[in-house]
Amino acid sequence: MSTTLPSGPGADDIAREGSLDPAPVVSAEENPYTRIEVSSRRVDEAVRLSERYYGGSRFRITSPRAPFSFRYASLGDADVSLRLSVVTGRLTGDISRLDDYVATWFRDGTGRITTKRAPFEVEPGQPVVLPSSSAFTLEAPAGRQSLVHLARPFLERVATERHGGTLQPIAFRHDAPLAPTAVASWRQTITAATPVVTDPDAAPLIRMEANLAVARSLLTVFPWQAEYVPEALLVPRLARARAAVEFLQENAHLPITPADAAAAAGMHTRSLQNAFQRHLGTSPTEYLRCIRLDRVRRDLLEHTPKTASVTDVARAWGFGHLGRFASAYQERFGEKPNETLRR
Repeated sequence: MSTTLPSGPGADDIAREGSLDPAPVVSAEENPYTRIEVSSRRVDEAVRLSERYYGGSRFRITSPRAPFSFRYASLGDADVSLRLSVVTGRLTGDISRLDDYVATWFRDGTGRITTKRAPFEVEPGQPVVLPSSSAFTLEAPAGRQSLVHLARPFLERVATERHGGTLQPIAFRHDAPLAPTAVASWRQTITAATPVVTDPDAAPLIRMEANLAVARSLLTVFPWQAEYVPEALLVPRLARARAAVEFLQENAHLPITPADAAAAAGMHTRSLQNAFQRHLGTSPTEYLRCIRLDRVRRDLLEHTPKTASVTDVARAWGFGHLGRFASAYQERFGEKPNETLRR
């Protein structure tokens, strides 16, 4: 799989020694095309530039090969950009939160993503979406790393085509490799979009179509769910209740209780229950049940009757009594779970 950034005006300068903070080439359009090219032969400069362009809080380079070199390029506009990083050493970064949604793959070795849940190995050429809402550690092998950045507002707007709700954050499931057919689909989309995304003279409508193709492919190929945060909890004084909601969303696959969510948010369980009843009109337990029903629906839509059964998916999300589950599912979504699976 290859999306090495093509040459453009000045792109050959990416290998130039001693380039420090780059001077991006920015057009005067409303959604400007930007070209960033930077390189260095010093480890400390490479670390500083990585921290700047990856949005990480702390980076380090281990086992650098001599002679050491670092190259970084980014071509695209404010919605979608294709990026390339080449470093002759293993790059490790502790990242608190990414500014964009980022899909990446390594060309020359195995990488690793470590979240609070578990580490996940990324094989060469295997694309993965980096965690978008939680802290993680990224370990990139020496060699080339390709990245596709999609601006949060842009991708979240496109995602409303799928979930039909209001604008909301998206959480990608990055803990399992994609099927070969999915990798091939992603490769085809990026290959087709690259000439437009990297062309500074592309017409605005043509560029938008290419950007939309990348965004829609990302949402089709990589499993995800919308992480809806109720508008009632967006005010600053309800930050702890909002943190409890986020805890429930991030850990719905685990055997958690409202007491766990309260503790994670720094609240008493009774205070959390009162906040949910007052501002959401439901209990934390019922809210968690609805999250799990949503996850069941997501999984059923990703499968067919040949690849999964309603019983297996329901039990995976903690619904042991299938009769009550089916009733709750139909009440929430207006159709039976087996109807969703057949679609």
